[in-house]
Order: sequence, then structure tokens, then C-alpha cells
Amino acid sequence: MFKYDIKKRRLELGLTLEEVGKAVGVSKSTVRKWETGYIGNMKRDKIGKLATVLKISPAEFMGWDISKLETYPVGTIHKIPIIGRVAAGSGCLAQYDPLGYEIATDIKNPEEYIYFKVKGDSMHPNIMDGDLALIHIQPDVESGELAVVVVNCEEGVIKKVVKHDGAVSLVSFNPEYPPRLIMGYELKEFYIFGKVVETKRKY
Repeated sequence: MFKYDIKKRRLELGLTLEEVGKAVGVSKSTVRKWETGYIGNMKRDKIGKLATVLKISPAEFMGWDISKLETYPVGTIHKIPIIGRVAAGSGCLAQYDPLGYEIATDIKNPEEYIYFKVKGDSMHPNIMDGDLALIHIQPDVESGELAVVVVNCEEGVIKKVVKHDGAVSLVSFNPEYPPRLIMGYELKEFYIFGKVVETKRKY
């Protein structure tokens, strides 16, 4: 069950079940089931869209402790949680325990960011195993941008997202990894967790 009171917020904004469902891309009965807790899981792209409709941050909707994200008095310095994965459990909800925290500067709305610890060498040599990627949590990116993506409830990975008519290619920097074409039924199980803003390497 979601920690955020969806129905209360919807009524505060004067929205109907139909209006919310249309904006998110689901039926009004699905919205009602979210509100009652009958459906307790939601895919990441729906979380982002619903958070936008309800005019709250994805972090607040997902129950993150926002107070922990800003612990430094300097206005442009923020403490951002580091995670090692973005998908686990049914429904591909982002479920994790922070591995630690890292500093980010000159960002707005720090609650909308996480650091993702990179695994593997598919983005070598630009992005290496163990690098930290600063991710802005958002349900879509422009074609050609880097993003953390999830397919078929696999663990999220960083790829360049190239959009085609009715399909998406996930491109690695490492030539040993051929592009992965997502089309047909797989598009329904594909979502973008967030955009890669920057990466940093720890020595």
C-alpha cells in the first residue's frame, strides 16, 4: 500500500478519478484501486506521471525521507542518497536501502535526485564499474540522452536511449555490447527511471 494519501490529495486539487486516470494513462477504476490500496504496486513511469498530476515530487510520493536530503547549511550543497539498484520486487517499484550519501551542488529540488552506483562495463570507457551517476528522477528523456532504464523488471541499467517509430534502442558505449531493440510487447514492460545528469569516479 502506498504511503501517500492519493485520494486526499486528489480531492484537495479538485480532480475527478477520470481526470487523474486520463492524465496518467489508466482507467478510473485503476485510480480508485490505488486509492483504496487494492493495488499496492505501481510501475515507475506511472509513479512519475501521478506525482506530476498531484503536484508533488516523486520522492515524496515514494515515501523517501526528504529531510535527509539537505543536511548542509550551504544553500547549493545537498546530500543525496546512493543506491545500487532501481528495481526489485513485484511491479518494478523502486525499492532499496541507501548505500550511503554523496554531495551534489547547484541543483534545484534535491529530493528529485539520487546517485546510482554503476555496475558492469557496458558503458566503458565513458562510465566505469563503480562510478556514481547523478540521476534526475523523471519518466522520460529525449532521444539520444543517457538514462537509467528498466526492461521486464530486470535491474535498472544506464543506456543511451534512442527513440524510433514504435521502438526504442538501448545503446551501450562499449562496442562489445550490441544495441538492444525494445519493441512490441516489451515496450509495455519498459520504463525510464531517470536521466543521467553527471557521473563521478571515486579513487
